Amino acid sequence: MQVARGIAALIVVCHHVTAADVFYFRFNSFSGFFSPGWSAVDFFFVLSGFIIYYIHARDLGHKDRWKRYITKRLVRIYPIYWVVALFFLVLVFAGNGNGQVARNDVSDVFHRPAYLLRSLFLIAQPSTPFYSVSWSLCFEVFFYLVFGLGILIDKRAIWLLPVVYFGLNIAQLVNPHLFTGNFLAGFLSANYHFEFLLGMLTAWTYRRTDQTNVGKPMIRWLWIPGLLLFALTWQGSLVNEAVFGKYTVYSRLSYGISSALIILSIAQWEEIIETRFNRFLLLLGDASYSLYLIHTLALAILFKLFVRLGIHGQVAWVSFLLFVVSVPICVLAGIVLHRKVEKPLLSVLNRKVPAKLSVKTPAKA
Repeated sequence: MQVARGIAALIVVCHHVTAADVFYFRFNSFSGFFSPGWSAVDFFFVLSGFIIYYIHARDLGHKDRWKRYITKRLVRIYPIYWVVALFFLVLVFAGNGNGQVARNDVSDVFHRPAYLLRSLFLIAQPSTPFYSVSWSLCFEVFFYLVFGLGILIDKRAIWLLPVVYFGLNIAQLVNPHLFTGNFLAGFLSANYHFEFLLGMLTAWTYRRTDQTNVGKPMIRWLWIPGLLLFALTWQGSLVNEAVFGKYTVYSRLSYGISSALIILSIAQWEEIIETRFNRFLLLLGDASYSLYLIHTLALAILFKLFVRLGIHGQVAWVSFLLFVVSVPICVLAGIVLHRKVEKPLLSVLNRKVPAKLSVKTPAKA
């Protein structure tokens, strides 16, 4: 599972390198092939739903386990995010004095304390968080909290998410303008929640097949139709953005279902063959969160450096060269951040998490 996580993180990096090339040089490297790389976030959402349900399903309804659950989740998300976000704010503050910050919502962040706090604590809000990639973490944190209610109150509390999500969407089908301008309704009805639900359903299916051994040989090969569906949807995103664009329900359904098939299949394979190639991807998977957090900041610094050096990626071979240089640098930055900051932080903070009997898991939490 870590290998898949590493590949997905790499796809996100390639997507943002393409976006940076367009933003700085108005050139679409590789003819925009990696433009639909945002779809890797769909994979991560399904994977999150899978992991949380698989690891914590037995905790549902046991309020004495809530403290451990929520502490583990908060420790996993916030400390390294705060390190990167605060470092970004330092750069913004330094650049702000020189008039180098273009985005209004970033440049005046110090004059909007409520916006700053919501961004730092990953609370959903109408404006994009000042550290833009953290938009997805707002959905992650919300999902963790809702699942936590199932542990703290009663396992039936996790039904709040599907009931509210489907209820709001059905209401909008009846009256498309019912929630126009209502941010909270828009957030709660966002189709990203469907992918977390799909991940939980995938984990439930995996647990059932693991207990009964029914259908395991067939499920093991579901990665083939899953990968095929993902590739076809990717192609659809390239040629028909109106249908398979970043925010369409068809993208959530197609990328979500294909990700679920891939994850269910991979979970059936007990071990990955140990090779140097796979060890690198395992490391990339371990560092995927750090890589996700740091890569856009690394790209901003890199491409501003390219501009200062007079390097312009408006020629195909130059754009290719910038791509080849940028991706490894981002990966290196993510691995260094993981090893030198995230891993030591987790090591220290996890000592404060109450011990619990180990659970066999196909992926790291």
